[in-house]
Amino acid sequence: MLMDTSPQNSEGAVLFRSLLEQIGETETSLAKLMVDMGDDRQDSTILRGLQRISNGQARISGEMKVLMNLVRALRRRVNSVSMQSDWQEEEGSIVGVTADGFKIRISEKAKGRWMASIVHLPSGYCPPFPKWQYSILGAKEAAMRRIDEARSDSEWERADELIFVGISSDESYMLRSWLRGIIDNTPKHIDEENAKQSLKILEDAFSKHGLVLDEEKVGVLSLETIRFTLGPNEGQNGVAVPIAFFKNPPINLKRLSIPKQDA
Repeated sequence: MLMDTSPQNSEGAVLFRSLLEQIGETETSLAKLMVDMGDDRQDSTILRGLQRISNGQARISGEMKVLMNLVRALRRRVNSVSMQSDWQEEEGSIVGVTADGFKIRISEKAKGRWMASIVHLPSGYCPPFPKWQYSILGAKEAAMRRIDEARSDSEWERADELIFVGISSDESYMLRSWLRGIIDNTPKHIDEENAKQSLKILEDAFSKHGLVLDEEKVGVLSLETIRFTLGPNEGQNGVAVPIAFFKNPPINLKRLSIPKQDA
């Protein structure tokens, strides 16, 4: 098979390798990042394409240039936010708070992967967790993307479309323990057990109240996909979840307004 090594492709290969260096990625890590950002092809397929561009065997497309420039801009933004957020190390984790009150904890998990946990301190809102990342910087970027989504989350902002799901005081305590573990530095094995029990509490509560998750819209129930805030209402413990997460929720379940921040 003849390889296309035209001068244009050679120049594109030099540009591609330069952009890779600027954004601090390798061909392999960029392939993983593209999957995280929504590319639905197999990692191996993406990687082969990137390697062909890097070797001058394929041209660098305009879309690839745009993607890499967007990643470079995101890196710059993360570095800027990092300084504003006053990141601190806490026993193996890195913690920072954004100007509008999102607390982020970057923790190392299994096999050298890093996970970002996020809680909005003023409201107690817990956005879905970003995917595992293979570097601290990657976890920070994933957290910032998730926070940007949370800030513009129309399902969360529509105050008349939250549904209140009652839970017991013990279940509320467990969920609070899990959320507190995100904010504080809970030992890894305790945090994982709390997360497991918290997911079971949400599953059981939704089932008990006849709530069926709209998986076509939000995916399967997990701590990475669910949005909720925790607190009592008229003396009853519960969680408030955007009603749009469910298929045909029962009309008898209470609707609430999202907690508002002080001006």
